[in-house]
Amino acid sequence: MVDAADTALVELKDRMLSLYVLGVETAAAYKAFADYLMSLQARDGISPDRRVIMLGRGDPNDAASTYQYRGKVSEVIARATHEGMNVAQVRGACVVLAYSVWEVEYRPRLAAAAGLSDTTKLASPTFGDLRKFRNALAHNGVLAQAPEVLWLFQKGDRVVFDEEKYFKLFEGIVEGLRLIGRDYFGKEVPFTFGRPIKPAPKTDV
Repeated sequence: MVDAADTALVELKDRMLSLYVLGVETAAAYKAFADYLMSLQARDGISPDRRVIMLGRGDPNDAASTYQYRGKVSEVIARATHEGMNVAQVRGACVVLAYSVWEVEYRPRLAAAAGLSDTTKLASPTFGDLRKFRNALAHNGVLAQAPEVLWLFQKGDRVVFDEEKYFKLFEGIVEGLRLIGRDYFGKEVPFTFGRPIKPAPKTDV
């Protein structure tokens, strides 16, 4: 029988995976955008330092239209590359949102399911480290406290998630959820962050 803890853990795991996927899909989309812009420069034989791009509203051929950004195409390409500033900012936003989802929506539900009157009594080193990363991203970008289990950064590091660190973070979050299920509810929840693309072949016994 599925109880409140099972439901909350599965929902939270799915929310965390959706945020991971958002970061991955954004990186792929920005790379495709950067590749497209570079293909235009190659086709036209114009240096991206000499071509300007404007982002705005309305028909660009209408003098009444407005723009909100104007810059060199080379600058746009640099921000949109696989590990460029745009992708780093989206990953950081996903990390901040991941902590809010845990703290505001699911930690109280799990604490109640565990019979804890004080939400803070449901503690997780994994989500404690996520809070440290969130605080760094939301303030000056520097990690103020050393992690306890998610050793992706050291105290004093700037918190910027590249592809590998982003993967390791969410891999650790899923493992942290498995440990919450075990430690607070006595459940061995079958959470895993990676599954084989092809199932193992069946063998006759």
